Amino acid sequence: WNSKDPEKFMNPSVNKIPLFIGESSQFYLWKDEEKNHFLRTNEVLWDIVQNGVNLAINSEGMVEDRKSLTETQKQDYKNHHKAKYMMMQTISQAEFNKLSETSTTKAIYESLCDLYERSS
Repeated sequence: WNSKDPEKFMNPSVNKIPLFIGESSQFYLWKDEEKNHFLRTNEVLWDIVQNGVNLAINSEGMVEDRKSLTETQKQDYKNHHKAKYMMMQTISQAEFNKLSETSTTKAIYESLCDLYERSS
């Protein structure tokens, strides 16, 4: 990616961050951009990335019985899927394939950190 692109860094309305393609040398920059992207979009979503959601989620990232959720839990569930979608939009197909068994946004993020912070 072109980290010298002034449009990307100076215009807060630009919400798209570079695609992470699995290059260890670029991970810390991607990680910082990812965090900033979540925070400028909705800080609650970043909280979900860091802390997860307090819901019983199956291996596919889904709640078995959504009808039994409280309104707050339904909002948490919706935000979990927003955060997961946002995260998946910023990684390459190859990275996605490595994480296909990962059900939560927190687990995806932690898996990437474990893999690329160790190897850099």
